[in-house]
Amino acid sequence: MAAVSGAGWILHDGFDAELLRALLKLAEEGRGEYNDDLMQGLAVEAIARALGASHAELTRLPEGVTRAEWSQGLLRAARDRLYEAARQP
Repeated sequence: MAAVSGAGWILHDGFDAELLRALLKLAEEGRGEYNDDLMQGLAVEAIARALGASHAELTRLPEGVTRAEWSQGLLRAARDRLYEAARQP
């Protein structure tokens, strides 16, 4: 759990496509273990930190937005970031 959380801070300070892909995979697929919901949630929060979300943004969602909608938006933004990085020379 600490490694997943720490990955968000690492990505906040610098881009690493492989690490972001690993977080995306964990957020989308889990690990195939009993505590997948927890790990997937931690991965989404790590991605949010990587994309610049503050602690307040992680704890208080925008009005009218569900946790699932917020999570899906973050995952889309992370995939977009990976796509843009792949297009750079």
